[in-house]
Amino acid sequence: MAEPKIVADDDVREFIVEHGGNVYVWADGAGLKHVHLDPPHHEVEFESFEGEGFTFHQDTGIEEPPDEWKLVLRHFPRKHVDALWGGWEPGVSDPLDVDDA
Repeated sequence: MAEPKIVADDDVREFIVEHGGNVYVWADGAGLKHVHLDPPHHEVEFESFEGEGFTFHQDTGIEEPPDEWKLVLRHFPRKHVDALWGGWEPGVSDPLDVDDA
C-alpha cells in the first residue's frame, strides 16, 4: 500500500493529540467508513502512517484507499474527527464532479 498524504488543519491536529494522538479509519462489512480516535473493539488490520504530531491508522481491508486523506473537525452531534478522501465529502459533494485540475 502506498503511503497516503494526510492533511489536517491545526485545530484538528490539536484535537487528535489531546485525545491520544491516533486516528483509526476502517470500513465495516457493508463498506461504510468509520473514523475514531480509539481502535475498534473488534479485530481490524491497520497500516500506520505518521501525520504531523499524530499517527493515522488505515484499515488494510479498504479496497481502494485514497492517495490523500483530509481530516476535518466536526461539531455535531459532538466534537469529532472525520476523514474525507479524494476531495469527496459524503452528503456534500458528488464524487463524480470532483475537479482533478
